[in-house]
Amino acid sequence: SHQAAFLILANTRRTLVARLAWVPLCWLQARHSGQLKQMVLQDVARIENLIAHHSVELTVAVLSPVLVTLYLFWLDWRLALAALAVAPLAIISSLLFMRGMNRQYDDYQQRLINLNNTILEYLRNRTAMKLFLQDGQQFASLVRALNHYYALVTKITRRTVPRWALFTSILGANLLLILPLGQWLWQQQQLALSTLVMVLLLSGGMLRPLLKISHFFSESKEALAGVRRLSEVLALPEKEVPGKETPEQEASETDSATAQNPVAQPFEADVRFEQIDFAYPDQEHLLQQFSLMLPSGSTTLLLGPSGSGKSTLAQLLAGLLLPSQGRILLNDMDLAGLDNSRRSRLVAVATQEAFLFKGTIRQNLMLARDQISDQALEQAIEVAQASELMTRLPNGYDTLLNETGGTLSGGERQRLALARALLADTPILVLDEATAFADNLTQQAFYQALKRHYPRKTVLIIAHHLAGLQQVDQIVLIDQGRIQAQGRHVDLLAHQAAYQRLWALQQQSHNWRLRDTPVSVSRPVSRSALLQGES
Repeated sequence: SHQAAFLILANTRRTLVARLAWVPLCWLQARHSGQLKQMVLQDVARIENLIAHHSVELTVAVLSPVLVTLYLFWLDWRLALAALAVAPLAIISSLLFMRGMNRQYDDYQQRLINLNNTILEYLRNRTAMKLFLQDGQQFASLVRALNHYYALVTKITRRTVPRWALFTSILGANLLLILPLGQWLWQQQQLALSTLVMVLLLSGGMLRPLLKISHFFSESKEALAGVRRLSEVLALPEKEVPGKETPEQEASETDSATAQNPVAQPFEADVRFEQIDFAYPDQEHLLQQFSLMLPSGSTTLLLGPSGSGKSTLAQLLAGLLLPSQGRILLNDMDLAGLDNSRRSRLVAVATQEAFLFKGTIRQNLMLARDQISDQALEQAIEVAQASELMTRLPNGYDTLLNETGGTLSGGERQRLALARALLADTPILVLDEATAFADNLTQQAFYQALKRHYPRKTVLIIAHHLAGLQQVDQIVLIDQGRIQAQGRHVDLLAHQAAYQRLWALQQQSHNWRLRDTPVSVSRPVSRSALLQGES
């Protein structure tokens, strides 16, 4: 039973991980990491425990009463019937005990998931919470989750303990019938004393194995609740969706194009948002009938206040979210119909949150490709403005990092994430506040190098500031999910009042920063040079 259980455990977890490797991004985005952790670890562990331990105990619990009952009938059928007289009452009390437990177990598992999610969020964000003095507030949310969990546990306990006590009492109540009946039969000389003693010894515990059976059904309900959660993942496709182009075919086409020109992009792509509607759960529509064209090889800057829908558009283009209506076309291909393999070969994303995996810098940079030429690697590092960083690191590309990026600053991690997105070699690049940590000069140098070295990329930039981005092909100003202005910088500045106000505010803020920021002696830069391209 242990061997079978651990084989099932290992195979189930392998299958789960294989399915999760191919799930759509939007499916993964909608699940909390605590929920996935419970599926892969706790729910599978319950199945293993059920098979390894309870399978043997259930077998014994079923066979023991049957064998004892047969032996008692062989000794004396009257005492055997007396021993079994309480069995119907025990079964009825057991059914009463299990009544309504399915719903309570589901509630219990949901409270446990919520508690896991809250604990994970608390532990992951503990540094930020302490910095902003939110430790007490977040701890209060953790206490609330714990209180909800313990309130349900208390409710279940108060309901089940009396029923369990009644059930266990009935299992030993057959002695109340056997003892007086056996004494009368012995006095009537219809039963030997040794037989009576044997019946008393066996009948006292013959129904006790029903406890094991009841416990098995309780455990099995938890395990079955976990199986229902696992079935959602196990029902997902193991590989690509049938009928679509296989990853091997796409890889051969892309590799052949890249082999001919390892630096330039293998192909181009345009993007069309057509009548997109989108709303988050329990919220009004954020995007309504949104349409936008990103021509092939163009650079589009998306501006707007917080909550206007900029990052939502980036997540829709990345495949992290699905529109409720409308479609997104990449070279006339519907993004919703693309599998992960084809989507990842078309769109690369760099966000403000630059996550680096444990390993070397080279391994982090090569996340999207198995083989990268030195020329392509150096070019991506140069464009991402990370060349100086690589020369400062003692081990260069072989520098080891942990999950938090080691001793790298936020801007340095962001530059490596930008280089990683460039090395994905996709025709479409989405930059969602990906240069937020960079100063104006670094940001301007990055966008100029990006256009110079990757002229065929279709780039969507989401930013709050215009520094260094006035020369993009089109600027789109959105608010409340609608386009307020669209065009080139010069045209918008001449005709669009909303854009004029935004430009004036940013210029005023930029001038204040220039006045208060000392100029480095080792790198003298004039005010006119800093403002070049913004006048």
